Amino acid sequence: MTDHDPGGIGLERRIALLENENRWFRFAGAAVLLFASGVVILGQANSRPATIEAREIVLRDDGGRTRVRLAVTPEGPVLGTVDGPEQPRAGLGASAGSAGDLTFFDGTGRAGVGLGAGVGTDPGILLPGVDGNPLLARP
Repeated sequence: MTDHDPGGIGLERRIALLENENRWFRFAGAAVLLFASGVVILGQANSRPATIEAREIVLRDDGGRTRVRLAVTPEGPVLGTVDGPEQPRAGLGASAGSAGDLTFFDGTGRAGVGLGAGVGTDPGILLPGVDGNPLLARP
C-alpha cells in the first residue's frame, strides 16, 4: 500500500495548519463583528440633533405640493399655510414695525380677515368686502 501525501506534508502537520488558519478566521470574524456593532451603537447614540437650523422649512403633501412654509424673511419670521393651487390660506408673521399679524385669505389669495398689533399702537382688525374695500378697519 502506498501513502498519498501530496507535497510531502504529514497528516498531523496539515491538521495543525488548518486549525491555526481556522483560529485566525474566527478572530478576524469576531473583530469585524465587534467593529460593526460599535459603528451601529455610536450611530444610534447621536441620531436626534438638539437643534435644527434653517432659513426656511417647507412641508409638502404626497403630491409634492407645498402645504406649510416656515421662513425667516428680511421683514421677519413668517408661518403660512397654502392650499392645493399654492394660494395662501393663513399667515402668521412679525416684522420690525409690528408685534405680530394674523391673516386669513380667501380662495383667490386675497386677504379675508386680518388681525394685527403694532409696536406702540393699538391692535387692529381688517375685514375687507368682496370688492376689496374694507367693511371694517380698526387701528
